Amino acid sequence: FSPIDTQPYIVTNFPPVYLLLTGAVNTIFNAPFFSARLVSAVGTTVAAIFIALIVKKSSPAETQVGVLAGLIYLLSPYVTSSGATASPDNLGMAISMGAIYWFLTREGKTKIVGAAFFAAVAPLAKQSLLGAPVGIFLALLWKRKLKQAAIFASIVGIVGFGTLSM
Repeated sequence: FSPIDTQPYIVTNFPPVYLLLTGAVNTIFNAPFFSARLVSAVGTTVAAIFIALIVKKSSPAETQVGVLAGLIYLLSPYVTSSGATASPDNLGMAISMGAIYWFLTREGKTKIVGAAFFAAVAPLAKQSLLGAPVGIFLALLWKRKLKQAAIFASIVGIVGFGTLSM
């Protein structure tokens, strides 16, 4: 492999969030591959924690079920093979799970604004992670909270497309 800090630079199709976080971590460690793997590993761990918290919130009497769900995520073959590689998948998953957790645990305007922010950033970490924004939007429609659904969709659109147009 050729060095990545000299021309020709590596071309990537990763969205901006993963690259920005990796670049920020790299300013601390000055080791590009380590920094990329660290961001991926932290994303994997945070995703597992959010999964555990979401499941615990859904079944409050069973804390063990939440822990088990997080462990199942961590031990699934895809996650164990990609968790510490330089890949945005698990970082995007962590942000998506953060959006869902925020949506389930907050009330009022902060519930919609925070969930919308996380839901807009998730596809900017991994392009295919549209499940959280679509799921939260559909949950709001299902509950007939049309004004909140419109606000949510507007914030996701403004943050998401605004970021991409920079």
